[in-house]
Amino acid sequence: MIWLASLCPRGDLSPVAVHGCRRDFIEAWTSLDTALSGGLHITLSTRNAEEAMIAVGVDTHKSRHIAVALDRLGQLLGELSIEACAAGYVELEGWARALADDSEQLVFGIEGAGSWGAGLCEYLQLAGCSVLEVERPRRRERRTGKTDRIDAVSAAKHVLNDEGTSTPRQQGSRRALAALLIASAQLLASAQGCSTNSSRCT
Repeated sequence: MIWLASLCPRGDLSPVAVHGCRRDFIEAWTSLDTALSGGLHITLSTRNAEEAMIAVGVDTHKSRHIAVALDRLGQLLGELSIEACAAGYVELEGWARALADDSEQLVFGIEGAGSWGAGLCEYLQLAGCSVLEVERPRRRERRTGKTDRIDAVSAAKHVLNDEGTSTPRQQGSRRALAALLIASAQLLASAQGCSTNSSRCT
């Protein structure tokens, strides 16, 4: 109040004068805070600030996947448990799309996108969905314990904060390469077998 009194004209307590002094006080305090903090400010990530988003985090397992949807502010929109099969993938996509309107971007964050979640990841990519691979939390980071729902929520929050995520590898390319390597190995084994048989005949 001493600062405010010193900034206001003496004896002028009109709403206009007081409001102006209050604004000058806030600006002065903000400048001081900025100087002391080295000019650092806590802001939303650029992606979050520019567009509305719904993040769907998925914790994947061999037989079932757990999904949790959060809005841009981190509020829970819903959760779903699906079977790890084509029918389950279709169910998850339809459920998630129903939560988002035309102005909201829908982004899936999948834990284990290269293992148990590979099938779901490939399906969502082919369906035209935005998909990110989320790093699995380290054991020392799991202070609240380990549950599928907690991991799904964590995956969604990673998407919202744009932290610990990466673009998943294209499964089709990997499978094509694996098939090529298998075919090459079979061809080599066949050639070695023919060579052995020829040497026996001679």
